[in-house]
Amino acid sequence: MTDFLIDFFQYTIDGAMKGMLYALIALSFVVIYRAGRIFNFAQGEILILGGYLVLTFCILFSLPFWLGLTLALLSMAVIGAIIERTIFRPLIGQ
Repeated sequence: MTDFLIDFFQYTIDGAMKGMLYALIALSFVVIYRAGRIFNFAQGEILILGGYLVLTFCILFSLPFWLGLTLALLSMAVIGAIIERTIFRPLIGQ
């Protein structure tokens, strides 16, 4: 009986986490479109780049996870600002 409950709670939490992830992705599409009237389908690539940066900082440079995550967030903020200024800003109103 306890194995059933453990599996039940594990699958319930896993399903809720996946559902929240899909909701966050959908919300990001809506926010980006409403802000600039531009569809950005490159969100997945940018997300993967952030994951690779965390992996690079933690494995290659042997940093703790919290520091690698912080550095990756800061790096992605800079990369996102560069992409917004060079690619998306000129497209607004076109």
